[in-house]
Amino acid sequence: MIQHYPKALSHEQCQIIIQSFERSPHKIRGKTGHGGVRKDIKSSTDIHVKGTQDDLLLNNLEPYYWKYCKQYSFLNRISNMISIDAGYNIQRYLDDEGYFVEHCEHSPNDPKRVLGWMYYLNDAVCGTTWIHQDYTSTVSEGSLYIWPAFWTHAHKGVTPNIGRKYIATGWCSYY
Repeated sequence: MIQHYPKALSHEQCQIIIQSFERSPHKIRGKTGHGGVRKDIKSSTDIHVKGTQDDLLLNNLEPYYWKYCKQYSFLNRISNMISIDAGYNIQRYLDDEGYFVEHCEHSPNDPKRVLGWMYYLNDAVCGTTWIHQDYTSTVSEGSLYIWPAFWTHAHKGVTPNIGRKYIATGWCSYY
């Protein structure tokens, strides 16, 4: 199931993350799940963050992760074998950019991923479409989405993007 948690981050928290992104000297062209830059698949500017114990996003995510696990009895039973990955990405999409191709978070390169998560850091026009669920996210500053990482929840950006869209996205995996 795709779960939406509106206003999971405050306006102030989102602004701190966006400002940190914009100041960062570590921005790179967005890479696909296979590690390469392919503008026909994904066009964005990204930063990979190695979260720390006092990480704003990861600390905010934790109660929502547990809430999600408790909703599903099987996931709740195996939640002691899964953890929130410390690494995640912050991404900026400008006009005409986007993640154009359907994909999932679980892959041969990342076989331990169980869940994907994404925060929208600003209000934006274009969201994310989960193809098999016939569901398109509502893009609202501070909103959090959590979903299964597998092919059953393949998704892509609503493209081409209009305006600026900032997201933070990461995973929960078997450890």
